[in-house]
Amino acid sequence: MASYSGAECLLLPLLLSISFSSSFGYLDGTTEPEVTFSQGNLRGKIMTTTHGRKVSAFLGIPYAQPPVGNKRFANPVPAGGWKGIRNATADGNMCPQLSNIDYVSFVGDEDCLNLNVYTPQISNRKNSSLFPVMAYVFGGRFMTGSIKSSVYSPAYLLNQDVVLVTFNYRLGVLGFLSTGDEVASGNWGLKDQVLALEWVQRNIRHFHGDPDRVTLFGHSSGSACVHLLTLSKLTIVFYEKEEWFDDFLENFDYLLPILMYWSYLPDSGAAWVKAAKSYYFNNIETMNRSELLTNLTLLVGDTAFKYPVYSALLYQFAAAVNPQYFYAFKYRGTWSSTYTCGKSLKDYGISHADDLVYIFPYADYNLTVALNKTPNEKDLQMREIMVQLWTSFATHGKPSTQFFRGNTTWEPYSEKDNLLQIGNKSEIVLEVQYFSLRERMKFWADLERSTLEAESNITIH
Repeated sequence: MASYSGAECLLLPLLLSISFSSSFGYLDGTTEPEVTFSQGNLRGKIMTTTHGRKVSAFLGIPYAQPPVGNKRFANPVPAGGWKGIRNATADGNMCPQLSNIDYVSFVGDEDCLNLNVYTPQISNRKNSSLFPVMAYVFGGRFMTGSIKSSVYSPAYLLNQDVVLVTFNYRLGVLGFLSTGDEVASGNWGLKDQVLALEWVQRNIRHFHGDPDRVTLFGHSSGSACVHLLTLSKLTIVFYEKEEWFDDFLENFDYLLPILMYWSYLPDSGAAWVKAAKSYYFNNIETMNRSELLTNLTLLVGDTAFKYPVYSALLYQFAAAVNPQYFYAFKYRGTWSSTYTCGKSLKDYGISHADDLVYIFPYADYNLTVALNKTPNEKDLQMREIMVQLWTSFATHGKPSTQFFRGNTTWEPYSEKDNLLQIGNKSEIVLEVQYFSLRERMKFWADLERSTLEAESNITIH
């Protein structure tokens, strides 16, 4: 986690009881909450959290004009207003992307720059206190994803007194194509996010949110966006299949740079492939299948997640004024993303995105029922822990939970390489640990530095 200029940000990468909110929101006695702000009038709907709390949901609110015609591959333009009462009870369009069903057809619409707001209370009373705001950036390799309200819903987080904002942004070519010059400078998706945050600053007070307490958090590529936004001057004012595996091993030098997106490197990443083979597969001829798979998993995990996360943390630690909070999520609950990604019920350990299940109703409910993987008592306790940690950071600037035992606290990251370990396999654990992968991280930092042929700002001793 990190914070900046009155706005805070929380990165949700994966290095991979019950406390009820005491002040339940009121909705002025209506089942159709309405709000009036600069763009016009909105009529939303009521949603219910897992604690039975009724909250207001306003969906599909446009924050930018449709990026079509001469607005395509250009900076987003703020949305205009409307007359009458706008229906805000259904999700807006998702941005164009490949279907996650057949990965061939396209879904979505370019008129997609909209956001959702969830608030525990709508009131015109001036003396009512404002709630901290949590703005979420979804992940999806910068190519897929949306703010679908059944997935990124308020069901968990709004058991606490916070306002939740989610927003769509342009993806793939439409969001990140760059020619490297003024013709198409790129990063349109990031610029969409900046505009959405500007919308929050201007309007969130009307939804009972405090514009001076905005926490930006994200997951996967969304956490990368959060990291980049905290470094941007634009935001400084806010805040196992056998055959596949055999084929991979037989064509390792060719397939590894494709898998790891190294093809852009000189000689299609040949130097990185050679270095990675030497480091992770030094005795590849004598390794058995299990050892090969284990080391391949380490390689992919280090280069795709651990090293990017750790190097980003070091950048933030060196540059940021406010503290960062580092964690490792190691809880294997009843549900895991491996069931959908690996298409197997085998326990592969903790997976990328497993922590999201305890912050949003991220898992497909019908699938969890069909696989008999519905939450157990420990899962529900972990949900409470995660919600308390995240919302307390948004509220007070320091993550805390009633489930800390003894003198355990989550201290800001320091040169000690301290982190909070959340969970230990199927056990509920909250304990301070110290990052133990410096040697592997140094390998990647040195490789990156040698490729750039220049001194890097990252130094791992």
